[in-house]
Parts: sequence; structure tokens; C-alpha cells
Amino acid sequence: MARKDSFTGNTMFCVNCKNPIPTDRKSDAITCSKACTKARRDFMRSKLDQKQCRYCLRPSTAEERARYMAWRRAEKKTAREAGDGANE
Repeated sequence: MARKDSFTGNTMFCVNCKNPIPTDRKSDAITCSKACTKARRDFMRSKLDQKQCRYCLRPSTAEERARYMAWRRAEKKTAREAGDGANE
């Protein structure tokens, strides 16, 4: 039997597979099983990975990577020039 929403009496459905959420799942569950939870987590991770690296949060699209590399080159050049001026 599917869990009922306590305040409206509506049946709750899984956001991943659209099956009813079983009554034995915790009250704030949005998926019907551990497999759906894993599938949703993997989907959300892949969606984030298209935008940025999940480990270092650096840009992930080709244009953003190129822009980031150009910025890093400019920063290194600025640091090098500032370092050369300080040694004189």
C-alpha cells in the first residue's frame, strides 16, 4: 500500500519512477526504493558534472575551461611581474 500524505490524503509518488512510495519508507522520502535513490543521486551528480568538477568546483564546459585557463595564465603573468618588480 502506498503512503498517504498526512495533511491532504494524497498518495505520494516516487520522483524517479513514478511508482507509489511504500508506507515503510521514512516520512520525507521522495523515492520508492534504494535503487531509485541511487539512480536519482547519480542523475543529479551527472547534471552537476556537466557544469563543474564535483571535486574542485572548477568549470567543466569547454568554453569555461578555456576561459579559466586564460585567467590562470594572466594571474601567473601578473604574479611573475609583481615578483620581478619586488626583487629590484
